[in-house]
Amino acid sequence: MVIARTSVAQTYATILDSSENQSIEGVRRLSADEVLLACSYTENDDPTQGMWWTGSLATGVGTAYKIVPQLAGQTVTSSVFYGPNTAFVNPALGTNIQIVGSYKYAESPTPDLNVGLL
Repeated sequence: MVIARTSVAQTYATILDSSENQSIEGVRRLSADEVLLACSYTENDDPTQGMWWTGSLATGVGTAYKIVPQLAGQTVTSSVFYGPNTAFVNPALGTNIQIVGSYKYAESPTPDLNVGLL
């Protein structure tokens, strides 16, 4: 079992951009042919931010979506997405997705602590 998981992780890792230190945190089936990967990335020496990738594991073709959470009154300094949910699992989502993760923001009284997000 561990070998199978390792080879799957290696397959996912070859899809991502190694120059940005992209990392997979979670995976969920998006459709019969595609998956949604919840990820994080770091460009240059910037703080880590969340992203997701949708596409085919068979072909490696997909799209990365780099998303910095936008929250009123909060300047997000870093984020990580790790728990995706899709209509394949929850049909009520329709064409939407859900991502669970955490973030840090500058105005927090404890700016080094993570805050949960959905």
